[in-house]
Parts: sequence; C-alpha cells; structure tokens
Amino acid sequence: DGSVTLVFYAKDKNNKRYDYCYLIGEFSNWDRQDEYVMNRDEQAGCWWYTMTDVDPDKEYMFQYYVGNIGGDRRRYADPYSEIMYESYDQYVPATTYPDLPKFPSKTSGAVSAFQVNRPEYNWEVEDYQIEDENDLIIYELLFRDFTATKDINGALEKLDYLEGLGINAIELMPIQEFDGADSWGYNPIAYFALEKAYGTREMYKKFIDECHKRGIAVIVDVVYNHVHEKHPMAGLYFDWSSYKPTSNNPWFNVTAPHPFSVFHDWNHE
Repeated sequence: DGSVTLVFYAKDKNNKRYDYCYLIGEFSNWDRQDEYVMNRDEQAGCWWYTMTDVDPDKEYMFQYYVGNIGGDRRRYADPYSEIMYESYDQYVPATTYPDLPKFPSKTSGAVSAFQVNRPEYNWEVEDYQIEDENDLIIYELLFRDFTATKDINGALEKLDYLEGLGINAIELMPIQEFDGADSWGYNPIAYFALEKAYGTREMYKKFIDECHKRGIAVIVDVVYNHVHEKHPMAGLYFDWSSYKPTSNNPWFNVTAPHPFSVFHDWNHE
C-alpha cells in the first residue's frame, strides 16, 4: 500500500529506555525533524514509525537517532538490515560493486537501507543437493586473498581450477558485513547484510549458482560468538571510555567469561 513500517527495539537490562528516537535519512536531511519522531511501544520495548508514499523502486538509506534529553545522542543502523553502508565503501572498486551509492556526507557510522522492489535473481540451479554430506572435500576460501581482484569476480574465474582439484565444497570465510573493507571477516557489524567489498548480493548468488552447476557445495563461515562495536546491539549500550559493553546491555557480557574472546562477547546464557 505504499507504506513501510520500521521497528527498533531499544530497552536495556533494567527495562529503561532512551528519551527519544527519530528516523533520519535523506528525507530529513540526516537530522532530527518533528515529522519523523518515532512512536514508542513501552510494552514491546520498541520504537516504530510508518513511512508513507514510499517509491517501491527507490532505495532508502536511514538510521535511528537515539538520545536522552541533555545527554548522549547517537546514530544507529538497523541490526536486521539486509544492506548496510559505511564510509569505507569509498575504497570498494566499481568493478567489484557497480553503482555503489555514495555514503551520505551529513551522517556517520553505519547506515541501513531498504528497497521494496528488489531485483530478482534467476537461479540456473534450483534443486541442488549435496551428494553425500559425510564425504566433503572442503576448500576454505577468503575472497580477499584468493585472486588479484580480491572479489567474487576473480573467484568466479577460478571455479574451473577449483573443480579440477577434486573438491566438492567451498567454505567461504565470513561474508557478513564487517567493519571496514579489508578483513578476514571476524569483526561483524550486521548479520543479515553481505559484505560489499566482495560484490553485490546478486554476485554472491551467481557465485553459489556457478558452484552448484559444478556440483560444489557452498558453506558459509559465520561469527555468532562476538561482534564489533559498530553492531547496533552492542553500540546501544556501550562504554566508549573502557571500550566495553555496559552492565545494562541486555545482550552482551561486559567481559567475556572465557579467555578466547575478541571484540564483544554475546551473552549466550
């Protein structure tokens, strides 16, 4: 019906909340405007706002502007966003990600985006099945280091070579959006968005499709132990002086209860 409702959960461990939350974007000149103050559902612990007259073919960048009266104010992306932009995107070549939107100059941090009518990918292999999941010869692959182009395009050109090795599975080192544009991927900032330094969402699908055409499975290495502080759920309740989540963060340990932690540890209990 031309509307999109955005919902942002923000309630700490003690059931306390920020004083206000605004939806910001190009439509608000990336600043607080009365028109875009978000509604509050106290029982659900959520802020929400319904945008109307949304152009289904346009991509809308947005953030949540959260703060306390007379206190701290910060801008956050949506942790469930399926695409996320950073200032580091300027280092991604156009050959890797054609028509990558320019990061908005009037804001900072990670920026979310949505588009109602997203392009559909036409899968060539729609019924792929692993021949024997107990008999996998796995090649671990980091897009950044595998070819000179450091991206999916380069890896696609090497699939015949990989097939010739006799492998039947490729394990991709983390491809979920991470901080910066040059990493092993173990510093995630969004779990539902794909890292743009390797290519577009359509390119990821094409890579999987081409692997399946060769009988090669694709396994994704994921990082569900910890996140970088740019992840909104860490940053919402974070002590920047000690560089740790605060004790009222409902999702994270202040200090990891094990000696193997890096970045910020999810409280899995």
